[in-house]
Amino acid sequence: MRSCMLSYKQLILRIVFAAEIAGAFWMYRYGTYGTHTLAPLQGTVNILDREVAQLQQDIKNIEYTICMWQEDSFFIQAYARQNLNMAAADETVYIVD
Repeated sequence: MRSCMLSYKQLILRIVFAAEIAGAFWMYRYGTYGTHTLAPLQGTVNILDREVAQLQQDIKNIEYTICMWQEDSFFIQAYARQNLNMAAADETVYIVD
């Protein structure tokens, strides 16, 4: 019997939660819920939009930096190979009498 009461409680909580979600969606979509306006929520949405745009710009900057590091790494590796090849070609044997 107790498990049935818990399931009823859970069902009621789910209905209440769904009603709250529906009310929040209605407020977001149409801007009003009864006599209340959505100005504070819209302000929060605008702030979040700016934050997302800033994060997207930061990601682009990081990708550009990684690209530059890869190019630098390529040039450093090429320079090291060139120096190693020059050092290998400069192995001169000197004979001292």
